[in-house]
Amino acid sequence: MRDGRTPWIVLAGLVAACCPTPAPATPPPPPARSVELVETGPTPLERWRHAELRRPDAPTLDVYLAGSTEPKPLLILLQGSNCLPLFGERIRPDGGVNQVSSNIFGGLEDAAPPQFHLALLERDGVHSFGEPYAADAWPPPRITPECAERAYDKELRVRDAADLVLAVRAQPWVTRVVVAGHSEGGDIAAGVARLLGPELVDAVGLFAGAGGATQFFDSMALARNAGNNREPAQILDDLVWVADHRDDPGRHEGAEDYAIRRWVTFALDSDCLSDMLQVDMPVFVAHGTVDTNMPIQTADLFVAELLRHGRRRVHYEMLVDNDHSFACPDGESTLAQVFDRFLAWAASPPAAPEIGVYGECPPPPAAAEPSAEE
Repeated sequence: MRDGRTPWIVLAGLVAACCPTPAPATPPPPPARSVELVETGPTPLERWRHAELRRPDAPTLDVYLAGSTEPKPLLILLQGSNCLPLFGERIRPDGGVNQVSSNIFGGLEDAAPPQFHLALLERDGVHSFGEPYAADAWPPPRITPECAERAYDKELRVRDAADLVLAVRAQPWVTRVVVAGHSEGGDIAAGVARLLGPELVDAVGLFAGAGGATQFFDSMALARNAGNNREPAQILDDLVWVADHRDDPGRHEGAEDYAIRRWVTFALDSDCLSDMLQVDMPVFVAHGTVDTNMPIQTADLFVAELLRHGRRRVHYEMLVDNDHSFACPDGESTLAQVFDRFLAWAASPPAAPEIGVYGECPPPPAAAEPSAEE
């Protein structure tokens, strides 16, 4: 379950896990599209500059770029399901202002090495750097009306990100393109890889976002992990109901007010694994062992299936005691270390699989020794 999603289970994913998938066919060339990346100027954050992704047949989207004009690879970082501004300003109790980010990658801007350009894509209808938020008003509502349509349709989000790939590929300062996403952003990154193929996407990074058998399987595993052996029956009922009402424009009362279209496009029509099995390109996977939004079993299945189907350019990091945001039990984050390893990997992905277990969280404090008086 990603970003507070409703627990459901998968049938299609279980079939995918047991039945061989043919080797990827060469994807058709992406349709010719008129897309343009236009830089508009600086932002309140010195490292980032603002640009617009302009398209005659779709909304104009804000893009934030970091890096020089020197030719080098570009890394596109995609946020999860929240329709929040990538950046904002929050008023402190003392009246001062802090820069804040809703994107898990937003705080890593200083960690990015100079050998990569960075690009962040804003969601439709959402804009950063507006009026400062009051101390108790950040983050704003998770799904805004302007963002709702594209939030509910995976293929629309995939198209937005794919258009950014096409636009940056036309820039003389971009030599390669790597697409990475956190949580639901991983679904989008995989969809972009499937849509554009290895000719335009050189590698993919999935941060707590490698779905192995659709979101239905994620939610079943979470229920089992919590010791709930009854909820999967309801999950199956919900799955059948959604499949039978896939063309209904409304919502399902068991789906946290999400539109049915959202579950059809993200969980029935495609998933991260089925997308990545249609192409063959380097994949970086990082997942916490105590993730309660998206269980690590789904990443295990994702990697196992890729390897079973002959994919070898896979890097998998199992992060002991990390949660969905790569935080340790004491609140410390390991994301910077994971991101540094990802950047080193993305610079030159190896041809052979790399599988590792990382225990970077500090050990829990030792129990106090009983005193002699006790």
